[in-house]
Amino acid sequence: RKLGNRPGEPWNRAVITLPAYKEQNLTHLQAANKLATYFSAISQTVEPLDESKFPPALQLALQRGRTEPKPILEEHRVYRKLMRVSKPNSSVPGDIPKALISRYPYQYTVPVTRIFNKVIQSGKWPRQWVQEHAIVLSKLEKSRFPASEEDLRTISKTAWLSKCLENILGDYLLPVIEPFLDPGQCGGLRKSSITHYLVKLLNFVHTTLDKRKPHSAVFCSEDLSKAYNRGSHNLVVEDLHSMHTPGWILSLVCSYLSGRSLLLSHNGSTSSERPLPGGFGAGTWLGGMLFIVK
Repeated sequence: RKLGNRPGEPWNRAVITLPAYKEQNLTHLQAANKLATYFSAISQTVEPLDESKFPPALQLALQRGRTEPKPILEEHRVYRKLMRVSKPNSSVPGDIPKALISRYPYQYTVPVTRIFNKVIQSGKWPRQWVQEHAIVLSKLEKSRFPASEEDLRTISKTAWLSKCLENILGDYLLPVIEPFLDPGQCGGLRKSSITHYLVKLLNFVHTTLDKRKPHSAVFCSEDLSKAYNRGSHNLVVEDLHSMHTPGWILSLVCSYLSGRSLLLSHNGSTSSERPLPGGFGAGTWLGGMLFIVK
């Protein structure tokens, strides 16, 4: 329910209205478009992906990656992913209904395997899979009374099949880049969570304070404003190349990052499409991993 109603269900959420929008007497559709423009503008503070600006070695790796032999997925591997990847109650237009994929995963395995292999062999991520379907939530305790856009945030969902393919791609990508990741990184990785970080932090504080010679522990936190939505696509691809990521994965990542767009739903209305030249894909496995890399 956090991610919104399923297609065809009536809108029954509490209405979030900004005072400025109310004064301007905006319709729900006009408000949705204005909010979409606001959030997409954050992403537009960075340059879009431009392969012509890549270093020569990276350009050569991409050329080789698009022509070299690529792995072919087998049906049993895709079947296991369809069974294991979590199936949310919410969906986006064009998604396979949760009830069908849960009840008939074997029947879907053959066509889904063909789609995934087509994506890998072509190096082109489907355009409908790079659309982020977002809704607006308030950051405030009294969630229905935000004062401005700064008091709002978005959460997004993407096509479920895209998440499945990202999960498969992660099986190839993670073993390559894991040796280069910060050993102190706890979020977004398998068998690790923010709880592990809190345990490490508390252990450091208490072991420091328990020393015979008096010590003090100083905690300094830093929050980068809207960092996830301002990630540079050009820089993260360069980082992946420096981590020795295979060319065929680099070409897929470039396609995944190119032409990303936002559709924002607000109070039952959906905005027109807005470009997202920055950021890494909210609500996705690959987006989270690219954010960790960058």
